[in-house]
Amino acid sequence: MRSGGDDPPFRYVESGEWPDVVLRPDTPLSAYAGLVLARRLATALKIVDWSANGVAVRAGLSAPAVRSVIAGETAITLPTLIRLESALQARLYPMDLLDVSAVDLYGVDLEARFPATQGLFPTGGPGA
Repeated sequence: MRSGGDDPPFRYVESGEWPDVVLRPDTPLSAYAGLVLARRLATALKIVDWSANGVAVRAGLSAPAVRSVIAGETAITLPTLIRLESALQARLYPMDLLDVSAVDLYGVDLEARFPATQGLFPTGGPGA
């Protein structure tokens, strides 16, 4: 368990193989962010044809740290995120996680699961 109280993202897998997984109903928002970030990082590496080692060198990180983020074994830190986004010139953090479209995408009623989000979403669903 991390100091924030949440386990690493991969610990919340209900089915599938990381990162093509379905997360458990009790999954915290941080794990959804970790899953999306891992998928985006893996996709960005394919697009630019870099390995974890390649992006690690360009970002000033260790390759094991990059592989750990992709595998969902650790929550990414802000400095690591900034270095990766800078090296890849790509947004990795899921800024849309609290958007209504993200509710549909992740199959989670965020207002019900995370009371602090009450009132953040328009009523009537997407496009309302």
